[in-house]
Amino acid sequence: MRGQTVFFLVFLVAWLVPAHLALAGTGSLEIRAPARVSQGDPFLVRIDSAVGFNEVILTWSGRSIPLPLSFEDNHYSGKLLLGTDVKDQSLGTKILAVRAEKYGLAQSRRKEILVVKRQAPVQRLTLPQDMVSLSREALNRHRKEKREVAAVFSRLSGERLWSCPFQLPARGGISSAYGLKRILNGQPRSPHRGLDLRSGDRAPVSACNDGRIALIAEHYFAGRSIYIDHGLGVVSMYFHLSGVEVREGERVKKGQLIGRTGSSGRATGPHLHFGLSLQGALVDPVPLFDPACGSGF
Repeated sequence: MRGQTVFFLVFLVAWLVPAHLALAGTGSLEIRAPARVSQGDPFLVRIDSAVGFNEVILTWSGRSIPLPLSFEDNHYSGKLLLGTDVKDQSLGTKILAVRAEKYGLAQSRRKEILVVKRQAPVQRLTLPQDMVSLSREALNRHRKEKREVAAVFSRLSGERLWSCPFQLPARGGISSAYGLKRILNGQPRSPHRGLDLRSGDRAPVSACNDGRIALIAEHYFAGRSIYIDHGLGVVSMYFHLSGVEVREGERVKKGQLIGRTGSSGRATGPHLHFGLSLQGALVDPVPLFDPACGSGF
């Protein structure tokens, strides 16, 4: 009996020690991410490891995100899109932290990312007063709708469905860029946190990437709208639609027709408002349309 116990202990040590040495190695966990971003910028993070960790958690802007690693080219790797939000992202040096665990042992890495101020133009609009100042009934409705959308943003589906580059969801130039500072009837408002794309009425709208339809809604500001969950905290949104061509829960492919442009909700004419949420931060989608998006990663 004693011999069996000794054999088991020797086996256990032989199994744990190589794992411990591998985890202790400085090259077993690597973060690849930009050193500098502007407010509102999305950015790609890649984690590479020589070890198949049981769990990898990234922490950015107070939110922790699990990242599954896959085995390719004789090592483990995973990709994640993160971003900053022009509305509430503070400036200065921020920390991207990574913690990985296996066999009860852990490795941690930190990377400094400098967030700099975004320069944006100012747009002054004169609108009917009921489109600027909300009644109590409209305000209560809007608050309820915000909670519905927040629930979509908070879901962290573990499968990455998206790939770079993303696809522009509708034809037509950008009429209002991300970050635009809006003054409505002389009152400063929150910066524009999406893209307004010019289009005629009932022009086709397509999915910007592979994903699953998370929500179809009729909201006070957004009108008829679609939200697509692309996995790992990436959610795209399409507002002011005149028609919807998909169902909730449906799996869609990049470029697939999902709806038609319109002027539903608070809109002065037919167009598409397109937005992108990364872990709850509304970011500028434009950099992700670049064919070089993710190059080197």
